[in-house]
Amino acid sequence: MQFLMEHAGRRMPVLAGMVRENMRRLDVYSEPVFRSYFRHVASHFAAALHAFRTAPSTSQQSASEEFLNLAAERIELDDSVHNLAAVAARGAGVILIGPHLADFMFSLARLNQVAPLTIYMRYSKDPHRRAAKRLWCRAAGMSYLYDSPQQAKARGRLARLSAAIREGRTIYLTPDLPRKREQGTAVRFFDREVYLPAGAAVLAARTGAAVLMLTAQARAGRIRLRVSKPLEVERGRSARETVQAYLDQFAQRFERFVVEQPGLWYFWADKRWTRILSGDQRYVRALDDASAQSCRAPLAKAT
Repeated sequence: MQFLMEHAGRRMPVLAGMVRENMRRLDVYSEPVFRSYFRHVASHFAAALHAFRTAPSTSQQSASEEFLNLAAERIELDDSVHNLAAVAARGAGVILIGPHLADFMFSLARLNQVAPLTIYMRYSKDPHRRAAKRLWCRAAGMSYLYDSPQQAKARGRLARLSAAIREGRTIYLTPDLPRKREQGTAVRFFDREVYLPAGAAVLAARTGAAVLMLTAQARAGRIRLRVSKPLEVERGRSARETVQAYLDQFAQRFERFVVEQPGLWYFWADKRWTRILSGDQRYVRALDDASAQSCRAPLAKAT
């Protein structure tokens, strides 16, 4: 099935055309990159099927050894992963952020083996999607936080995440889910002003937890995970300035990741990012050199 998805995906006119055009809009397209993207995405969906097949029947059982062995075959860890393990060992809680990696089901399962993660899963109205995410976490042996409809509101979500940080957990969050202009916080991304959710940065400002960033590198048919040193924000800043500083650093590193490893970003076919890259003014504003220094919009509520 993985083989079929890889080869069929890049031949589907609408899907393949969207991916090609989005890559070209950021000037990262090449045929090898295009092919590698579909190879990684096919592996991602195969990992989902492996998780469903091997997941323990109850949350009390241990992780699936078979699933973890498959993850170890596919994913390797850079020495920089010790950055995360060392900070987590202090017991003060860690916020790990990153873009959506292609093949993230195996990637996070592999990282969890050396630096236990708590996955925050956004609320979904689809019960099948909720069940599938829980099965993945069981197969990988990862703990997770999953909001009910009442807890999915910003204040309830932030309170639960703050409590998890105080317990010393490492919370994994993905800020690369764009928002409309009035719903997100403005950052510069490829000479565009885009609007990202501020939740991870607000959580860092509120708790004082260290923030590290997860990226990856394609190497000889495998994926190598890399973890940054803690992001640094100047002391004495206001909460608003702290949130903006964290998101600016994320956006800069995110852009570098897309340039260096375009085939490993999962969202080339995402509808919201397609709207951004096609210039939809609800989601993006073009920047020239003069306006690039003043692209800050009012800080949105954490979402």
